[in-house]
Amino acid sequence: MINDKADLISYLKEDRKNYPKITLISRFLKKPKYMIYKYIYYMRMAEYTKNVIMKKSAILGKILLIYYHYKMRKFSWKLGYQIPENTFGPGLNIYAYGFIIVNPHAKIGKNCTIYPGVVIGGKVENGYPIIGDNVFIGASAKVLGGVAVGNNVYIAPNAVVVKDIPDNQIVGGVPAKTLKIK
Repeated sequence: MINDKADLISYLKEDRKNYPKITLISRFLKKPKYMIYKYIYYMRMAEYTKNVIMKKSAILGKILLIYYHYKMRKFSWKLGYQIPENTFGPGLNIYAYGFIIVNPHAKIGKNCTIYPGVVIGGKVENGYPIIGDNVFIGASAKVLGGVAVGNNVYIAPNAVVVKDIPDNQIVGGVPAKTLKIK
């Protein structure tokens, strides 16, 4: 969670490592990696505004939050993402555009890699997912309910995770089972 300006800078620096350098050509052509990074950038700015600026100045905070939400929505419509603020740690890496849906109550650690088609969700009665650090979530994988996914976990494409996963596992299948221990 971003709690001050230093956190914002470190989050943006970690996120930036996963994307190619932005050039005038990539901006003009609106290449997918450029648009993905811009979405993440506006999401981080909205987090900073919500967590820091709103506490200092409610009026300025609301104006900035509306602006950053507008920019996020603009890229969301193009990319297909529904990722709320304060869910991902630093180093978020999204490989391609396509729908990605994340519940606002889910908590995902640092250096998470996500492919398109991923759903991370839950309900009040079932709980919400808590995902550790350095997790890879393959295309069209689902993490549902109040599950805890450990650190250094690889969730294979099309897997459906409905039970807790310990650290250092490779899981796959419907429902997801351990395929290999790293």
